[in-house]
Formats: sequence, C-alpha cells, structure tokens
Amino acid sequence: MATTLISKGQVTIPKHIRDASRLASGASVEFAVNAAGELVIQTVRRAARPNQPPRDRSMRPAAGQMSGGGPRT
Repeated sequence: MATTLISKGQVTIPKHIRDASRLASGASVEFAVNAAGELVIQTVRRAARPNQPPRDRSMRPAAGQMSGGGPRT
C-alpha cells in the first residue's frame, strides 16, 4: 500500500498496519535503515522501571480531603 509524504515530513500509517502493530495516537516509533537499504519502523515499548514497586493508589487521599489530620479547634 502506498502513501504520500507531505511537506511536513509526515506520512499516514495505514489502519491495518497500526492495528497489527498495536499503535495508537501518541505511540512512539523508531526509524532505521537496514543493510538492504529498507526503511524499518519499530514500536518503542516502554520498559518497566527496574527496582520500583508498583504504585499503591489506595493510600491517596479522597478528592477534597485536607491533609494534616483531624478537625480544627
């Protein structure tokens, strides 16, 4: 499938290719040229941060809740 490069250096990736690569708006891709001179586009997958425990969102205060403890006197 052919597509056109616009003056801003952008192309549209066809939907069936975006779907097969699980690309969504805002996804990062990396461009390279292989030894045969072919353009290669790869999805940049974000790696999990090493040595960091998962975030515990259960400790977040409820919306509108003041920090600092109990009632004022």
